[in-house]
Amino acid sequence: QQSNFAVLFIDLDKFKNINDTLGHDAGDEILRQTSKALSSCIRRGDAAIRWGGEEFLVLLPHTEASSAKNVVQRIMETGLAQLPDGTPVTASIGMAELVEDHAASWKELVELADQRLYKANQSGRAKCICPDST
Repeated sequence: QQSNFAVLFIDLDKFKNINDTLGHDAGDEILRQTSKALSSCIRRGDAAIRWGGEEFLVLLPHTEASSAKNVVQRIMETGLAQLPDGTPVTASIGMAELVEDHAASWKELVELADQRLYKANQSGRAKCICPDST
């Protein structure tokens, strides 16, 4: 029997605009704040990884979809970062879960989460697309 495993693919909304208007030092600070915020929202044994640019992967072993949604809710409520003027930085999130999505591999799981992230970005940002919302 497969063990539950959830992946969150996170993209900071309008990050290029932050770098372009406030500079790369401000962008770097946003990335640091995001890393700390993600770490505070997950359990020991989970992992938050900067995937590239403004994208992060959160790996949630032994986590079913409903529990992964709780992590997403914590992330959204806690917030990831703030601009120098106090404006919150939002994120779009794609979630996939190994058992619920019947994923055959780690690669397929990440691809599903990435596709859902794309849908979240295309449908207004600052939201999560989960297995049951596609």
